[in-house]
Amino acid sequence: MIINGQPLTTAEYIQASSRVGRGEVPGIVVANYYRDQARSLSHYEDFRAYHQAFYRFVEPTSVTPYTYQARLRALHAALVIAVRHATDELTANERAQAFDPNQPETAKLIEELIRRTRKADPERGDQTEAHLRRLVAHWSDSVRRAAEQRQRLTYVGSNRDRRDLRLLYAHGARVTGEWVTLQNMRNVEKTALIKILPTPSSQQGFLAQD
Repeated sequence: MIINGQPLTTAEYIQASSRVGRGEVPGIVVANYYRDQARSLSHYEDFRAYHQAFYRFVEPTSVTPYTYQARLRALHAALVIAVRHATDELTANERAQAFDPNQPETAKLIEELIRRTRKADPERGDQTEAHLRRLVAHWSDSVRRAAEQRQRLTYVGSNRDRRDLRLLYAHGARVTGEWVTLQNMRNVEKTALIKILPTPSSQQGFLAQD
């Protein structure tokens, strides 16, 4: 296979070049770079390093931003980012406990975030608004519970520190919190249990062996 010029995406490059050499006959891919093209020159100069780890450069797939699964993964993070950086009062890690949706500035920011999501996806505006309001209520309830237990509510925390309640935590963290949060935009699915049922013929085989 001859590839004329570097494809626009790494995923496309891998998909195209992996068409050869799949059977018993070996395959070879020849990359033909254009000497006057900046992208071709860049890939030529980093050819070995790029090909030794090109799966690392695969681009994330696009998603519909306001579907339920997308909101479940990222909407709480958008809320926390917006609120935390709105005022200096809520920026510090331990100031997650100072969240109060009834404060005028915070209430205004939440309404602005809702308007922004409605503008971005009018079709799912009602669902997104309801989801955001549930997140706001959840955060407020977490503040109340932390006060009742005489603990601090922080945005994040170390796995070595179990004293504080935390709002966000990473997948696989030993100490959890309120909202599991992605460190990147790669897809994360829950573990699924699979039960393999024997076919009638295999059941007969099992009986014969018994």
